[in-house]
Amino acid sequence: MTPERIVLDLPGGPLALEGTPALAALMDELRKLWAPVVVEQSAVSADGAAQRTPGTGHRGAAPRSGTAPEGDEEDGPRVLRLVAREEDAASLGARAVDPGPGAAYAVSGLVTREVIGALIGHRLLLHAAAVATPQLGCVLLVGPSGAGKSTAARTLGRGGTYLTDELTVIDPETFAVTAYPKPVSIVGEPDPDGGESSKTDVALPELGLVAGAGAARPDAVVLLGRVEERGADASSRRLPLAEALPQLIAQSSSVWRVPRPLTRLATLLGDVGGALELRYAEAEDMHALLADPPPALREPWEAVAPRSERPAEPPTVDAEASPARSDTEPAPSGAEPTRNDTEPAPSGAEPTPVPSARRAHADGTDPDGPDPAGAGPCWQAASFVEALVVEQGVLVLRQGDLITLGGGAALVWLDLVSQGPAAARTVAARLDLDGPRPAFEDVEECMGLLAELHLIERCDPGPSA
Repeated sequence: MTPERIVLDLPGGPLALEGTPALAALMDELRKLWAPVVVEQSAVSADGAAQRTPGTGHRGAAPRSGTAPEGDEEDGPRVLRLVAREEDAASLGARAVDPGPGAAYAVSGLVTREVIGALIGHRLLLHAAAVATPQLGCVLLVGPSGAGKSTAARTLGRGGTYLTDELTVIDPETFAVTAYPKPVSIVGEPDPDGGESSKTDVALPELGLVAGAGAARPDAVVLLGRVEERGADASSRRLPLAEALPQLIAQSSSVWRVPRPLTRLATLLGDVGGALELRYAEAEDMHALLADPPPALREPWEAVAPRSERPAEPPTVDAEASPARSDTEPAPSGAEPTRNDTEPAPSGAEPTPVPSARRAHADGTDPDGPDPAGAGPCWQAASFVEALVVEQGVLVLRQGDLITLGGGAALVWLDLVSQGPAAARTVAARLDLDGPRPAFEDVEECMGLLAELHLIERCDPGPSA
């Protein structure tokens, strides 16, 4: 028997759900739950693009060529096959779904993973709810599972449109938000045996919600901090980048695959006046907190790219076209600044390379030259994606984690990134440090910490001076 088929118009391109006859009841439920994005099969063209009513636009946020393996010829939407029996899954290239309670919620998770897989590297993907209201604009509500994203989206979304309760899709160039109006996931009654509470999906009309198409850009980025104590005073505060970015990175999907991800996120936060942390016990408290937020917080910061991504020779900078460096916030030599004042940079602005300053000390040695024989082991910066220099230190993004450095460790790491591989004595000379003990001993101690964090690695010192 031909499987039932439902086509969903989703960010990243249409997705067809195919269910066997044993899942007929589940397929009927899914059609109702996903009604805002269900399209008829006849409305999907041969290249896989959903043909929507004029003026509504297509939710796909990345080119089809960017979501399919190179060389594949797609002749329709991607397909997610669902079967009721585990033993049928492998032979049919399908996913087994227990047709009992919670099946629709399980399918929502599978659909979300499909969307993420299609958009990784093309879009900023945050584990966040999003709503758009006339009073507040587009509000992103970021937090881990259990933080109250769905409840917050239900509460705020009734005054406008609902965009998502789980996955927020943002264009890294324009910061446009593409809606992913999945059914709202509601936590059920506590498990009497002490296990996790079950979740069920609820259709938007049952909650008084209307699906929106998206937003031009966010107006607020909120980090949810729900407290369990009822009656606790609600509060809000702006978070500096050193606090906000680690939380955003933790609630993102492979953000390091987007070009210059820290630059994108820092610019976004600057545009909205800084991330806003809300502490509240009842979701209804959020209205008042968001209507009267703290003053905007915009910080100076510098983006640092790996040496391999920099031009061999610094390009000539047009003084009229490029902003001058801030005299009060000098970047470490060799850093690549994207902003040098408290005003947000234009979205997608390219970093401006800063030439390294070469210095000669009283003994005539050149700290930027090769290490002399016997100077000790040579170290170089290990692979990283991007770093951000902020007032509190340096945030270093690698594939899979974000590390915050402060004090001497930050200075030593930046020196190795900007000036190149060196031994501790050479780095100490380059930094020209003053202290109660020989500078190279402090540098060696910092290098030990950096090595433990796998931010630096041993290297060939090359020819001696």
